[in-house]
Amino acid sequence: MARRQGCCKRKGSKVMQVFSYKRLYFLIIIFIVICCFSVTPGMALEKGSQTDFRIHRKAQVVDGKTSEAIRFAEEVTKYLDTKYLERSVYVYIEKSGTATTIHWFADYESLDAIKRIQSEILSDKQYFALLKKAEGLFVQGSVRDTLLTSIAAFAQEETVAQRGLTIAPPSTKTASVDESKRSSRSAEIVTAWRAIAAHDPDERIRNPDYLAEKFIRPGFLETIGLSSDFELSRKWLKMRGIFTYYYVNARTHHIDTILKKVASEGVKQVVILGAGYDSRAYRFRKIFPDLKFFEVDLPATQAQKKERLTEIFGSPPDWVAYAPIDFNTQRLEDVLKEAGYDSTKKTFFVWEGVTYFITEEGVDSTLRFIAQHSTPGSSVVFDYMHRSVIDGDFSEYPEARELFAVMAEKGEPYIFGIPEGGAKDFINQRGLEVLSDFGPDELTKRYLLRSDGTTDGPTVRFARIIHAVVPGH
Repeated sequence: MARRQGCCKRKGSKVMQVFSYKRLYFLIIIFIVICCFSVTPGMALEKGSQTDFRIHRKAQVVDGKTSEAIRFAEEVTKYLDTKYLERSVYVYIEKSGTATTIHWFADYESLDAIKRIQSEILSDKQYFALLKKAEGLFVQGSVRDTLLTSIAAFAQEETVAQRGLTIAPPSTKTASVDESKRSSRSAEIVTAWRAIAAHDPDERIRNPDYLAEKFIRPGFLETIGLSSDFELSRKWLKMRGIFTYYYVNARTHHIDTILKKVASEGVKQVVILGAGYDSRAYRFRKIFPDLKFFEVDLPATQAQKKERLTEIFGSPPDWVAYAPIDFNTQRLEDVLKEAGYDSTKKTFFVWEGVTYFITEEGVDSTLRFIAQHSTPGSSVVFDYMHRSVIDGDFSEYPEARELFAVMAEKGEPYIFGIPEGGAKDFINQRGLEVLSDFGPDELTKRYLLRSDGTTDGPTVRFARIIHAVVPGH
C-alpha cells in the first residue's frame, strides 16, 4: 500500500486532489469554533455519539531504521485496512532533520466499531506476527495513541494533520485560564494507569489501588486511546510497551509499602502533597483507623475529587482534611495549619508525581518546610527525574524525548530534576537524610516481576523514588 501523504481516501470515495488554502483556512475556522463550543472527545463519547472517530498513533523511529520502519508501516497499514472493514487506516511519514516519526490515522465508523475491532485484534495471530517485525524499530515508549476528535463535523477528504501540521484535541482551555485553578489531566491519566493495573490477574504485581477506577470519568479511557474494558486496555498497554504505565504501578506499590511501615512505627499524620486522585486515605482506613490524613492540592482538582468522593461514599470522609492551595499566593505552612496539622506529631509526607512539574525553588521550600516544621522521625517520599533529561539531553534516555514533547504540548512540561547521583547531597542540604533511593532496577525487581519470574514491562529509566527522614529521632 502506498504512503498517503498528500491526500487520503474515505471508504466509497475516489482520491481527491489537494485542497486549496481557502479550504485550509475554512477547516481551521471550523476547528476553532468547535473548541469554543467545547465539543470535546470525552463529551462525544459520554453522549454515545455514533459518528466517525479518528485515532492517531505515532511512533519515533530508531536512528538508522527508517527504511525498515517505513516498510513495516506500509505493511501493517495495508493489512489493517483490508482485514477490518469498519475502519480506514492512513500513514504519514514525518521527517525532521535526522529524526523520523511515523503517524497512523485510523477512522472508525462508530464507537462500537472501536471496541469491537480492539477486541478482535487481541486474538488476531497474523496481526501479532506483523508486530514482531516492529521489534527494535521504534524508540521505547514512543508508541502513543490519541483520540483526536469525531471527524464527521469536518466532512473533508483530506485532513490538516496529513499536511504535516499539528492538530491538538479540542480543548476548553484558553490563554486566560488560571493554571492554579485547572484540574490536572495528568492526575487522571495516572489514575487510569492504576485502575488498569488493579485488574491484572497476577496478584503479585496487581496494583493495590482498587478505588482508582471509581475516580475515572465515563469515557475518559477512550479519549486516551484505550477502553473501559480494563483487561483489554491492559493488553494494549503491554503490547505497546508504555513504560509510564509500569512505572506508575511500581510507584504505587513502593509508596504503599513505605506508608505501611512508617504507620506501624508510630506515624500519626499523613500529608499528601498534590493529592490528585490518590486513594490512600480511603484504602488504609480499616488498617490504620487512627491515622489522620491531609490532602493538599489545587482547588480545581480537589473540587473535582470531592465530587467523585460524594459519588463513592455519599460525602467526603471526615477523617480526611482537605487543604486547597494556590501556590502563587499561599504558603504550605499556613494552609496545613488551618487544616489542623500538628507539627509535634510524627508525620509521613507523600509527594508523588509532582516535583518534576514545579520549579527548583518550589521543591526547595517544600523540603525545607518538612525539615523545619515536623518532628524528628517524620519522613517524606517523592519521585524525581534526572536533571539531564530536564535539560534536554536525551542521549542516555532517548525514550524520554517523546514523553517530554507530549507533556509540553499538553501544557504540563517537566521542569525540575536532580543531577544523576546527586540526590544525597541535594537532600542533606535541605536538612533531611536519605533512607532509600530506588531506581528502575530496584523497582522492577520488587514490584514488576510476575509470578512466573518474567518482567511485566519496561519502567521509566530516568526517574527514581527517594525516602528521606527528618534527623534527630
